[in-house]
Amino acid sequence: MKTREIDLSKLRPSLGKDYADPIKLEAHGPFDWNRYIPIIVEDIGGGLFRVQEGMTRWENALRAGLSKLPACVFPKSGG
Repeated sequence: MKTREIDLSKLRPSLGKDYADPIKLEAHGPFDWNRYIPIIVEDIGGGLFRVQEGMTRWENALRAGLSKLPACVFPKSGG
């Protein structure tokens, strides 16, 4: 699957998953763009995406002041 950059302001947390603990984030140290593989997100419509895998990478990117993150985007689920 091809990746694309997603604006972090358009990402929403996974349903039923809490944000990472700040202590856990600190243990990761400074965010290194080259170290992280793309996160996996689902297109939920309206230009928004839900993080399916990669919550900690998203939070590290936010903490580092990044505005975009590479992501593999899956289409909106039926229902």
